[in-house]
Amino acid sequence: MKVFLDWPESLLTWDILFLIPITWVGPVLAPVLCSLLMIFFAVILDKLILKNNLKKLIRKEWILLITGAAFIYFTYTIDFGMILINGHFFA
Repeated sequence: MKVFLDWPESLLTWDILFLIPITWVGPVLAPVLCSLLMIFFAVILDKLILKNNLKKLIRKEWILLITGAAFIYFTYTIDFGMILINGHFFA
């Protein structure tokens, strides 16, 4: 989109990221960093599995993964939730 529309102006430009189940808002950089981090950890997990150093994720690791996903969901949706609660939706 940068090439064709010259958008976004910068990686810190705020945008609507997702609309379902609630509107997620944040800087363009946020989903880029999350995607790169998920790709990085997927490659690490894949290498560990291939070397047989990791057979199965233990409960603690599942809890950490789910907590991280919940934290990401919360941080993306809290801003729009506050806009709705404070009544500044159309201002």
